[in-house]
Amino acid sequence: MNEHELRRMWQERIWEEPLVTADGQRLEVVSTGIPGEAAGPDFRGAVLVIDGGRPVTGDVELHVKSSGWSEHGHNKDPAYNGVRLHVVGEDEPGYTLLLQNGCKIPTLVLLKSWDSIAPPCLDALKVIGGEELLRLLSQAGERRFLLRGREMLEAMRTTLPLEVLYQGIMEALGYSANSGSFKSLALKLPLATLLDYVGEGRIEETVTVFQGVLLGAAGLLPEHGPVDSAVFQIEWRRFLGEAPPRISAPAPAARSSGTAFSLSLAEACSDLSGAGNGFNSRFLVGEPGLASQRVRKARAGLLKEEEIAWELKVRPHNSPVRRLAGAGALLASHNNGGLVGYLAGLLFLEKRDAFEGFEKALEVKAAGYWKAHWDFDRALHGAAPALIGRGRARVIVVNIVLPFLWALGVAGGRPELTRPARDIYAAYPRSEDDRVIRHMQSKLGIIGLQSKGLRSVHQMGMHHLYRGRCVSGRCGECPVYKAVRHPGPLLNPRG
Repeated sequence: MNEHELRRMWQERIWEEPLVTADGQRLEVVSTGIPGEAAGPDFRGAVLVIDGGRPVTGDVELHVKSSGWSEHGHNKDPAYNGVRLHVVGEDEPGYTLLLQNGCKIPTLVLLKSWDSIAPPCLDALKVIGGEELLRLLSQAGERRFLLRGREMLEAMRTTLPLEVLYQGIMEALGYSANSGSFKSLALKLPLATLLDYVGEGRIEETVTVFQGVLLGAAGLLPEHGPVDSAVFQIEWRRFLGEAPPRISAPAPAARSSGTAFSLSLAEACSDLSGAGNGFNSRFLVGEPGLASQRVRKARAGLLKEEEIAWELKVRPHNSPVRRLAGAGALLASHNNGGLVGYLAGLLFLEKRDAFEGFEKALEVKAAGYWKAHWDFDRALHGAAPALIGRGRARVIVVNIVLPFLWALGVAGGRPELTRPARDIYAAYPRSEDDRVIRHMQSKLGIIGLQSKGLRSVHQMGMHHLYRGRCVSGRCGECPVYKAVRHPGPLLNPRG
């Protein structure tokens, strides 16, 4: 057995019940968790019940042998202090596993041989055919879309739509390692607070203000950083009132070509904040005059809240510092509040143009300080990658923007928003494969379908089934599992 096989056994819940740890404790696996990033534990967010106690959420690390824990240096690495279970293929009696903080955790030995394993939905493509498999994945993807849309619709009952969109985009920028931290930051620092503070400054200045305040609120600004990065610290201190307040330029705000286009497109297609169309400005951005009250309260209490925990052992271009710089630039480009109107206007374009428009609206090229730096203390050599690249922009469109626009249409009784939002989602080109999608493609045997009609809706269907069925062992509720167990005529066995 190798570690790849062990990982698949854990991910597919391929084991013999009941589970008992090496020290004799009964173990129930409520959720196996989500595969981790390249650096850090193998699975994050697993839910375990040990010896009948309360459910515990934490990470899981896997090794072929128990001694792999110390051989890989995990016993000296605080990044592994969140591990709650060590899964191995072979136990080594007498080996004591300790975290860096000195705590002990249980070990589970998976004794079953890989040669005897046959996951119930393995190679589903061969059994039910490509056309039927894509249909089932499309249905699952549509369920995921509606689930996200309804969550946003429910959030709009108590939260302004613009804030709901902001929270969703921030969460998506965190990737799997920092999504919760980005969401916490969005709740800690509402967009209304930022917009009210920034005012109508020039776009170049506004970018620096947004970036400085976001990074400061996140606790990621260096206290004594390089001179060329001091501007971000200055903006954060001004925001906290520790320096003279920022005075906006009296001249009309300069707009980038992209911002100007967003206004003209939104006005031409649908002025969402106008009268008689199911929306009003208070619904989108709140009561006039209340923003200043929110700013004062938020700024007064910002430093009293608990610090946000960040996972910093990620790939350089996924660094939370760099992603927050991208978020600041994105928000600054729509400082006039036209982001919702612009995105809604794209629904009225031809699908191909809409795809391009959505991604361009969210893509952020590296500029200024970030064109020459990965981080505050890391110079960048060579071409600078985007702060928000096209691939991440596509993920945000599919997972956040389109469900949001659907929810916005439902909330305002606007079928001209809900219908195209679903249609564009169903037709959207496939995104880059992540860990979950690669796993599901291998499991279902659909690698060959990558160039034969696989779209984002099918990828989202894989995520929906994996998170809702696979990790919790609910195979009997999975439509693919049911189809494999009771296949009909093969319509297209080659996909």
